[in-house]
Formats: sequence, C-alpha cells, structure tokens
Amino acid sequence: MASSLSFTSHLVNFPISDPKLTNKNPTFQSLKLPLPSIHCGIRELRQRIDTIKNTQKVTEAMKLVAAAKIRRAQEAVISTRPFAEILVDLLYNITQQLQFEDVDIPLTEIRPVKKVALVVIAGERGLCGGFNNGIFKKAETRMAELTNLGIGYTLISVGKKSNAYF
Repeated sequence: MASSLSFTSHLVNFPISDPKLTNKNPTFQSLKLPLPSIHCGIRELRQRIDTIKNTQKVTEAMKLVAAAKIRRAQEAVISTRPFAEILVDLLYNITQQLQFEDVDIPLTEIRPVKKVALVVIAGERGLCGGFNNGIFKKAETRMAELTNLGIGYTLISVGKKSNAYF
C-alpha cells in the first residue's frame, strides 16, 4: 500500500467533503487553517512514532539510573554525618581550650601565607551542563587573585575533565 500524505505549512483551504455543511455555511468552505509541514507516507510516520517511543524509553531509563545514583550519594552523605558531627565537636572543644589556656603549639601561630594549594575537583565525564566550566572559571579567578597578591600556588586537579583542562 503506497498511500502518501501531503500537508503544507502555509494557510490552505480546509476541504469539506460533506455537501450539507457547505450549503448551510458558505463561509466555512473558505476557512483558512495553519497545518504542519509533514511530507511523508504512512510507513515513515510509523517509523517516526516508533523512534519517539524508543527515545522515551531511553530517557526514562536514564532518569531511573540518575535517581539511583542520587540516592546512593545521599546515603553516603548521611552515613558520614555522625563522623562530621564528632569532628565539629572536637574542633569546638580544641578552640575553647585554646582561648583559656596558653598553649604553645606551632600550628596555631598566625603566619604569613607564602604558598597555597588549589584543589580543583571536576567531573569524570561530560553531560553535566556548565558544572565543569563553572569550576574552571572559579579556579582561574582564584589563580589570578593569588597572582595579584603575590602568593604562589600549587594546582592539584582531580577528574578527567580537570586534568584535560589544566
């Protein structure tokens, strides 16, 4: 069966096949409607519909994978929360002791900054929008600030995209 549909994208006369409608309302015959531009047969339409359905399936699968990854990341954050709370309590207690006691610890002295380490952590792959670009711009801004202040820096890049950029 080689039927072919042909639509045009400009305004066309809408054909009325029922003579009763055209006799009752003569202006209805000259009704102009915009129609989409599709020049293909039934087989091509079915192929396009199947392609769109397959794309929807792939998109749904990608959503499920992303949701699983987010859930795993959230669980990792939640599992480290007790450790972080203990660490905050420990640091708070240390700062309280340092305020009231005269402790001679070389690491607590305020010294001029001569060199800093910049750790740039970016993604392993793409498909993350402007995430990596935002990180790279922020790192370049910080490097320029340190250069203007006369402070040296060491750059440590983590991630394939970061290693490729720097």
